[in-house]
Amino acid sequence: MTMQPIDPATEGVEPVEIDFGSLLKTVVATGAILLIVAIVMPFWFRMWVDAERQEKAASAAYPALLENQFEARLQLERYGVVDAEQGVYRIPVERAMQLMLEESVTE
Repeated sequence: MTMQPIDPATEGVEPVEIDFGSLLKTVVATGAILLIVAIVMPFWFRMWVDAERQEKAASAAYPALLENQFEARLQLERYGVVDAEQGVYRIPVERAMQLMLEESVTE
């Protein structure tokens, strides 16, 4: 038995031609995308970490400031006595606006 060279045409296999131009473009484009991601990711990560730090700092506000804001909100939202002898009382802002509206409509 002698070995004869295999002819792809006779075996049902066609030779494959590779378009190296398209392959090179794909490799370069993929490399460019990876390079951009490698450059952008550290900056994005740093911005994310800074945002987290700022959020934590904002949530850990000063207790005296929180208490002051709470007291101010109470004065705006509740009834109270300012000076009982002179008949000065505090009413909620919402109620004061309603009274001013009613007063302006009746005039």
